[in-house]
Order: sequence, then structure tokens, then C-alpha cells
Amino acid sequence: MNLSHHFLLSVPVVIEGYFEQSVVYVCEHDEAGAMGFIINHALDIKLGDVFKQMSVIPGSLKNVHRNVIRGGPVDPQVGFVIHSPVEKDWGSTLDTGHGVGVSTSPEALIAIAKDKAPEKFFVAVGYAGWGAGQLEHELEQNAWLHCPADTEILFDLPLDERFKAVSDRLGIDVNLIVGNTGHA
Repeated sequence: MNLSHHFLLSVPVVIEGYFEQSVVYVCEHDEAGAMGFIINHALDIKLGDVFKQMSVIPGSLKNVHRNVIRGGPVDPQVGFVIHSPVEKDWGSTLDTGHGVGVSTSPEALIAIAKDKAPEKFFVAVGYAGWGAGQLEHELEQNAWLHCPADTEILFDLPLDERFKAVSDRLGIDVNLIVGNTGHA
């Protein structure tokens, strides 16, 4: 099963800590492993802070107050721009084939600072990664629920509404899932 362009929803009774109450957008999944981004947890960092760190003067205040998202525990010092399709290739962009691109190019951040951003985007620091067979094992352990991704949830919903939106999309209330069952 290929889970590229799917959402993973953490199951609260199984996953605690870093991925607790998380929605992960899986942008790539194959026999070598999987890569994705937590899409519903903001850091206490704004894009303006990133622009300042890069010594880039923004063209306006349009994007400086947007939150940076905690994308995952792998490479937490690396920034990623997850975005809708763009006309200009920034050189280091993964096209998921589903209307979503992932770029690590500084040019992408400069474009955002200069008000030449893609129509829809967010910036994440770090990513979630799984080695060969690791995600499949976690799915067998019922740590994650999954469903096809929806770009409206990915880009348009406020961060604090994304977990419930994916839960609703799955047709479940994850708060009703219990970890233990009784025996009569």
C-alpha cells in the first residue's frame, strides 16, 4: 500500500509524546520508507523571524506573522516550504504529483518574503521520516489511521482544526478509541 498524498492521524491511546494529537501529510512513500510533515502543530517562530535570520528584507508585512510549523523530529534545523504548484522551479523541489510541492530551496523562502509566494503554502521545520517497513509496522500496531489527503485541509484550515477535520473525514471520533478492553 502506497500512502503518498495521504494523511496519517495519530491514535491517542497508542502515540504519545512528539506525535501526540498529530496529523501528518505523507508526501512520499515507497519501499525505501516514507517522508511527511506534521501539519497541525505550530512552533513559537514566525516567518518574519526566519526572514531576519536569512537577512532577507520582506517586501511587505503580508507573511511575516505566519507561524512556522513543527514538521517533525528529523532534521529540525532544515526548513521546508510545502506549497501549491508553482510556475518557477526552485531547483530542489519534490513534486508529489498531487498538486503539492515540497521545496528546501532558500529561493522559495525569498519568494515568500518578496510577496511572490505560491498561492497556498506553509513553512515547516523538520520532517517525519520512516525507514523501510517502519511505517507499515506502525500501521500494523494501530498507531496511525490514514485516509487520502485533501489540499483544503492541508492548506486552508487553521492548524487547530486539522486534527478534527481528518478525524471527521475518517468518520470516527478518535477520543472514543480505548487502549484496553475488559474480559468477562
